[in-house]
Amino acid sequence: DNLVGNLTEKLVIFDRDGKLINSFPNYNTCTGYQDLTSFIISNNKGKFFNAGDTVRFYEEHTDTIFDVNYKQIKPRYRINMGELLFPYDMRISADRSEYPKYFQVNTMHESPGFLLFSVSIDNFCHLACYDKVKKETTVCNSPSEPDFYRQTDFARARCTGFVNDLDDFVPVGTDKNFYINRNDEFVTLVPALEVKRWFDMNPEKASLLPQHLRALGDIREEDNPVVVVATLKNPKK
Repeated sequence: DNLVGNLTEKLVIFDRDGKLINSFPNYNTCTGYQDLTSFIISNNKGKFFNAGDTVRFYEEHTDTIFDVNYKQIKPRYRINMGELLFPYDMRISADRSEYPKYFQVNTMHESPGFLLFSVSIDNFCHLACYDKVKKETTVCNSPSEPDFYRQTDFARARCTGFVNDLDDFVPVGTDKNFYINRNDEFVTLVPALEVKRWFDMNPEKASLLPQHLRALGDIREEDNPVVVVATLKNPKK
């Protein structure tokens, strides 16, 4: 987690018995913080995810996703954030007023054709998709209802997501609650509150929904979230 900003190792690999197998150097340090005698509790954790049988690793507030095995780590993707890349020195600062000015990459998962991730900036969270064949990244547009999607200190789950152009139902996207399974299906949750809100605001569209979706019209705010499973397109070379 590099809480004090001066760790010399990015990753350390142990076996099940606790024996050290390998370690990899960390070239990112927080200059100006090395002499601290205390640290703040932070959630700046490294993220691991699978791409088939390959393990990927991403350290928050950096721009590189690595392939990882017990022998080596190798750069796989670079997220070009330009001047909006989060300053590494700031990651352990107690003053978080500047955080929203920079990109913060959150959850990420990968299929053979796509890398999906959520990114926060300006107190909004956006779902994004990198097409590995076209080598293009698409970020979901800013919401038409900013007050509803704006993140606060106590509500960070809402995320600008994919427009449902099949039946014009609730947009699909959450900050952390999505996954790509081994069947190349995008799996996520839509909070019951958002589903009920959509029905209340769109009675005409609701009347045109297929029966299995109209059945959700009786949902209550406190009900369990709705599970969404979407089949991703096969990559076309």
